[in-house]
Amino acid sequence: MAHFCWWSARVAAGTALILTIGLNQELFGAAEVSEDVRQRLNENALQLSPLHVAWVLQIVLNDNNPAWLTVPAPINAGVREPQEVDFFLDAGKFRFSEIKTKGGVNADGKPTQRTQRVGKNVAFDGDRVYQSGVRTVGSKDGIQSVSIRSAATMAAKMPDSPMLLYNYLEFAGFWLPNRCAQLTTPAVRSAVLQALSDGRLLDKDEQLSGGENLQVLTIAVKNLIYKYYLDPRLNFAVRRSETRTAKGDLIHLVELSDFRKLSNTSDLFLPWKCDVVIYQLDSWPPIPASKPLGELKFVVKEMERGKATATQFVLDYAHAGTFVSDATIPGAEQTKSGFITYEYPADAAELDQVIQEAITGVSHPSPRKVSWFFLSLNIIVIIIILAIIVWRRRTIAGN
Repeated sequence: MAHFCWWSARVAAGTALILTIGLNQELFGAAEVSEDVRQRLNENALQLSPLHVAWVLQIVLNDNNPAWLTVPAPINAGVREPQEVDFFLDAGKFRFSEIKTKGGVNADGKPTQRTQRVGKNVAFDGDRVYQSGVRTVGSKDGIQSVSIRSAATMAAKMPDSPMLLYNYLEFAGFWLPNRCAQLTTPAVRSAVLQALSDGRLLDKDEQLSGGENLQVLTIAVKNLIYKYYLDPRLNFAVRRSETRTAKGDLIHLVELSDFRKLSNTSDLFLPWKCDVVIYQLDSWPPIPASKPLGELKFVVKEMERGKATATQFVLDYAHAGTFVSDATIPGAEQTKSGFITYEYPADAAELDQVIQEAITGVSHPSPRKVSWFFLSLNIIVIIIILAIIVWRRRTIAGN
């Protein structure tokens, strides 16, 4: 009974929040976002690309983590290993590497002086997604592998899966093709304009900050409520944002600072620091925690405009021994895994044959191997013939 009352109170509070905002609109007039602000937000998104940005993410967990965070092993509160991200963006195409550096351990589980760099490389050329694992121990590279899928396949099979779980550019106020469902319509947009397009404006307000009024927009999109604080001094860049459930529970709070112009010829201001207080991680726990689970601290190390080449959005996997899983090869959809898998050959001229063997499951010797086989066989035959001739001559001489 107590649980029911608690839940009813939460629903009532959330409903009251939305009704209050709606009542304010009825009394004081419906809020509208001016055409000038919309144009500035759109221009900011257009100026974002092409872009190269490198950042470091530090995850700090508090000591009130829910049970789901301790599976399969307990996670102690404190600072996690930093994640280094190198991100290239051009319109809807992107490529990034995400690397964590960890201290190595020996067979007894004791720390060693060796370090491990583990992570992934991901590239999207507008049609296909290339993903590869990275594992470097000391100065030696681990086994390399790459998977290739079409954007349509990923959008259909895993629409809500993110390419990069914590993307600095999304927290900075931009909409990118980061979720698989977004890969079929790749573009770079203002997160504010995207929210207005997908949902409805609940409230428009102003808040004094540093002697300047920030425009505060509250937008409802499905079962979420977004609040964006836009700074006119920074060409309406997002200075702060909140994401809540429809019931008013805070999911995360974003604070952006250290704004700098992207270039001397650009009107786009981007933050070099981003702090995110998290109450829920990617929809877990189902109800956001009442106290912060931790923080995401982004620090930009490098940022510059620059036209990228088409090859930058395709991973270079054409190296002997690379294990390739390709879901775009005809017939891959009929396999149990959904991939045609093969090992990249030492001789690129044999690639078509290797792929065909992977499709049919029948292995055929390459022409080069066949040539070496017959050459070796001929040499052996010649040696045998010479041996017979020498033996016969010695036999004749002995008689």
